[in-house]
Amino acid sequence: MDRPPDAATARASALIREHFAGDAGDVRPLPGGEFSRAFAFVAGGRPYVVRFSASPHAAEVYAKDDYAWRRFAAPALPIPRIVARGRAA
Repeated sequence: MDRPPDAATARASALIREHFAGDAGDVRPLPGGEFSRAFAFVAGGRPYVVRFSASPHAAEVYAKDDYAWRRFAAPALPIPRIVARGRAA
């Protein structure tokens, strides 16, 4: 029997569906994360991961993640591409 999502997963699911105009589902929390909460989901048939953070330094950290992808990603060093960044209201 499936358990109902916790409040964080329900909020993440609502934000993801809003961003993808309802074309997203299978939202599930990923383990770990001291800086941010991560959730896996599928939208438009493609897998994604979204991270949310309340840290005042989140924008800077995510900008560094994007820089790392643009400069260093390679088959031997898989770094996920940043698709979008923003603020949740």
